[in-house]
Amino acid sequence: MYSRNRLFIGIAVKSPEGMKSLPGIHQVMARMADYARQNPKYDDPIILTDQKDPVTSDLIIKLLPEDLLLERPRITVYFCGHGAYSEGTEIWYLSRGRSHWRERVDVLAFRDVLTTYAPEQVTMFSDACQVPDSHPTKFSPILDEYSGSRTQTDYDTFRATCRGQPAFAAPNGEPLFSNLLTQALSAKPPRAAFDTIDLQERGRRVVTSQSLRTFIADKLPDAAALIGKEQYPDLTPTYIYPNNDYLDLGAELSGLGFGPVTSSSDAKPAPNVEDPRTRDAAHLHLILNASASDLRREFWENGAESARKFNVAEDLFVSVNGGGRDDTPIRLFVGDGQPRHSIDPANGFVRFALGATARQSTMTLQSGDLYIPLPQSAKSGPLAVQLLTGAGDGGLAPGAWSVAWYPTETPSQVSELNPMRLFEAFLKGTLPTGAIKSIAGDLSGMPHADPLLGVIAAHLLDRIGDIAAIRRLCRFFVQRADAVPFDIALLARLTMRWSHRGYRIDLPEVPRDERGDAAGLPDLVWQQAGAVAEVPVAGIVPLLRAGWSRLGTLTDPGFASRRFLELDEALTGAPIATLGGHAAGKRFLTLMQHLFEERK
Repeated sequence: MYSRNRLFIGIAVKSPEGMKSLPGIHQVMARMADYARQNPKYDDPIILTDQKDPVTSDLIIKLLPEDLLLERPRITVYFCGHGAYSEGTEIWYLSRGRSHWRERVDVLAFRDVLTTYAPEQVTMFSDACQVPDSHPTKFSPILDEYSGSRTQTDYDTFRATCRGQPAFAAPNGEPLFSNLLTQALSAKPPRAAFDTIDLQERGRRVVTSQSLRTFIADKLPDAAALIGKEQYPDLTPTYIYPNNDYLDLGAELSGLGFGPVTSSSDAKPAPNVEDPRTRDAAHLHLILNASASDLRREFWENGAESARKFNVAEDLFVSVNGGGRDDTPIRLFVGDGQPRHSIDPANGFVRFALGATARQSTMTLQSGDLYIPLPQSAKSGPLAVQLLTGAGDGGLAPGAWSVAWYPTETPSQVSELNPMRLFEAFLKGTLPTGAIKSIAGDLSGMPHADPLLGVIAAHLLDRIGDIAAIRRLCRFFVQRADAVPFDIALLARLTMRWSHRGYRIDLPEVPRDERGDAAGLPDLVWQQAGAVAEVPVAGIVPLLRAGWSRLGTLTDPGFASRRFLELDEALTGAPIATLGGHAAGKRFLTLMQHLFEERK
């Protein structure tokens, strides 16, 4: 049995197949490894580099057995190499990642799997680009989840750059972010890296979550400017005293004019840093103005016109190739597996009147060899789906590219920050975490919750590891007498159990978040949320393709939707999860029907 010290996992991939070699990566990895070896709170680090042999998923699995990972006070992961942002998914490339999906790491799914091994804390240091790349469509969490008991896990996340942006290296080849990180964690860090409260009130030289964030946030833009580049890190520290240290060099030397040393029982906790849920919110309108494509704008407006015309909550409208549809029949399967055929067309949309079938939790749309699983909820208003079959679509991957729910009470209402613009910015990687403030405000003013807005908000909160806020978001859907979208329940890491026609979850009590209140966020992000049992879930698989690799991160052995993971190789490049090919589509329908029949 291994000790219960902290564990450091370092991964450096300098020269992945088919991609540009990145000089300087092995040098910074060597310094990070020295940091872990010389820190008495860590066991011997696990280091993987491609200096001699490729870094592969099999090697990672071999070097990270269950008993090594279990019940650590902290697991620290450092990655340096190529990365990208693929329409909602942050990825790292291992040595063969360009050509093999199992060698592309879904970063947040990897983090979630580590969480199943019951660490108290998980730190992710990521020095990789996050430039948009829609080419890869399938990713891997690498490890299998552990099915034992779970604890509450806190997260620190330090990314070299923001979504949609590159990360740069100095002229000597060393990545700018890692250079600063290794300075701060060295045996002789710059004074600016120390926590001022620890220095002044506790008399100790400590690099903490907060001081590391401040040091990198201050220094990295200047370092990039010196080489004529712009680079702004994405840093989210959440650890609090006394477990927020990364480097503790002991007592400060006397005679330097600092205040009296206080005992730990008298010391004040480190102050809150900027709430990441408000970061860059002031610039959101500029981001959204640059994010509205004609493709989605026309879909949204035409869908709104159809919703106004019929104003029936259970209707489904399908736009095929922008209204210039081909002759391929479109069918709809609800939970019982029986197909429904469309009725009268509406404003270039194919229309399905679902009626009582809306009481099912899921449905599947078929056009040719494309199959799109969709959540069902009569409370959210009529649903429109934008389908591109590959004809006249500008080379976009076939499948569903947008979904939209329209309120039945006020069908003419189109929010200034409408879901299409937010969704497009999310897919491009330009939507800041601060968009939570605007999204939550929009949701709060709606008579029924918009599932797409909720799913986008949940993914933004998941990026910073704010599980409590995602669970508050679930409570918001309950308050609107609506089902919780499957994607949100999945990211909230709540056990889903089948109960006649759909999943149910039990929401635990979530305490009030004083920081969110102080930051002026809408109530649904920070307010106390009471426990609620038997909450219905809309859907049986994620709506977004970005969520499919997360199906393997829930530890409950009774989670039936895990079986759908066998189909993720059939997902097309469309951002709304779309299965391509009749074999995969028919297999999905069979699994769906079995789910309903087995668990009645």
